[in-house]
Amino acid sequence: MTNHAKRVSNLATVLDHHREEIATAWAEMVHRLPNAHYRERSLDELRASTMRGLGGIIEALTTGSYASLKSYLTDISLTRLQMGFDIAEVIEALLLCKDAALPVIWRTYPSDSAAGREAIARLDGCLRFTVGCFGRLYAEEMSQHLRKARDELGQRVDERTAEIRRANESLREQIAERKRGEKELREKEAQYRSIFESTSDALLIFDLDGTIVETNPAACRMYGYPYEELVGLPGQDIVHPDYHHLFEDFKRQVQASGRFHAQSIDLRKDGS
Repeated sequence: MTNHAKRVSNLATVLDHHREEIATAWAEMVHRLPNAHYRERSLDELRASTMRGLGGIIEALTTGSYASLKSYLTDISLTRLQMGFDIAEVIEALLLCKDAALPVIWRTYPSDSAAGREAIARLDGCLRFTVGCFGRLYAEEMSQHLRKARDELGQRVDERTAEIRRANESLREQIAERKRGEKELREKEAQYRSIFESTSDALLIFDLDGTIVETNPAACRMYGYPYEELVGLPGQDIVHPDYHHLFEDFKRQVQASGRFHAQSIDLRKDGS
């Protein structure tokens, strides 16, 4: 083993020997980050995460394989995104590994020694890889998250559009049905108006107060009034005074049953 490889191995050995201490200090530093989502997580949860992350770093320094570290970063990129973490706060938390490891490194290597500086440089290199790898993984997860959100939004828009289309079709059918009904009503009204106007029988329509509200030409001829005068005339003006009491009966019976039948002597405009 070369001297360079021995130094790398020694750093990994130091970190592994103090794994519990470094992981705990790292978790506590992360938990104290101001205005970060980490404050909402328990120390036990954070310590489990830093322990796994530190294990990946030690493996990378020992064997040169970043498989465990990449697996760890893949998991936290997904979970932190789902928890609403910002990428900056996760990167800041990852970099705190160095702050947690420094006290151990300076206790192990002579103060300001070349070996200590090289150990820190090696750790910095590993953390640079860690941060870069996490950034790429986080960006991929974010892209997938956005695509999923876009697809779900598109599906909801399609569903809502279909609902609106069905509602519009139903509304058009209702409008068409209403127009057909209005047309039929106008046709019936025209038919009834034609019968009302052309019949030879005198027809009068009264409101509940006994006032004439509609009449036909035959009634105008019969009572000797022009249409404009007959409509609006109190019914008592065309009935002999001996029969005026019938109007009270008329109002009472119509309100009770909707019907009224009586006989009376009527008067023309000229009193005949």
